[in-house]
Amino acid sequence: RAVRESLTKLMQQTSYALDHAFSLRGWRWRIEALSTGKSFSEVVLLHSLIYRVEQVFLIHPESGLLLQHVISPQVEEQLSEEAKDASMVTSMLTAIQDFVRDSFRVESKAALDSIEVGDLKVWLERGPQAVLACVIRGTAPTELRDLLRQTVEIIHRNYIDVLRNFSGDTDDLKGVRPYLEACLQSQQRVEESRSRLSTALLGIVLLVSVYSVASGTLRERRW
Repeated sequence: RAVRESLTKLMQQTSYALDHAFSLRGWRWRIEALSTGKSFSEVVLLHSLIYRVEQVFLIHPESGLLLQHVISPQVEEQLSEEAKDASMVTSMLTAIQDFVRDSFRVESKAALDSIEVGDLKVWLERGPQAVLACVIRGTAPTELRDLLRQTVEIIHRNYIDVLRNFSGDTDDLKGVRPYLEACLQSQQRVEESRSRLSTALLGIVLLVSVYSVASGTLRERRW
C-alpha cells in the first residue's frame, strides 16, 4: 500500500509539473528554481502543496527526552545539520512550554497544543506517558488530529510498561517507528483542467503526428 501511494503521489506531481511546464506560472517557477538552487519539480511540489507532515517526534513528558524521531524523505536532504538535531528540537519545545507557564501564570496541568511560525506549525498530542509532536507545512485538515490521537493511544496500549519504566534506552521503543511514519501524511493540490498553452501544444503535437502518419500512408499507396 505504501508503494502504491508513493507511485500515485509521484504521478500526480509529474502531471502537475507537465501541466505547468510551459505556462507563465511555470516559467516563474523555473526562475525561482534557478535562483534558489532547487529543482523545478521541487518548486512545483512546494507550490502545489496543501500540507505535509515533515517530522514526527515522540517525547517523554517528564524529562523532555526524545524517545523516537522520524523525518520525511522529501525534506531530509534539504534540512541543515542543526535542523536534523531532534534532541535540540525537543529541548526547545520543552523550554517554550515552560516559558509560557512561568511568564503567563498558566496552570501546571495546562499544556501547549500547537505552535505556529509562518507556514510551519507544530501540533502536539499528549498522552500520560508520551507526547507526540508533528512539524507540519501548510494547512492540515482536522482529520490529522484524529490520526495523531489514535497513534498516541496505540503507542500507550502497546508500550505502556516500557513508557512507565523508561530508563533512558530508546532502543526499547524502536517498535513505535512504523506508527510515527504513518503520520508522515501529505496532500497536494491537483488541478483538473490543464493550462491553455500546454493543451494547445499537446494538440499541435497530435496534429503533426497524425499528418506525418497520413502523409506516409499516402506515399506508400502511390508507390
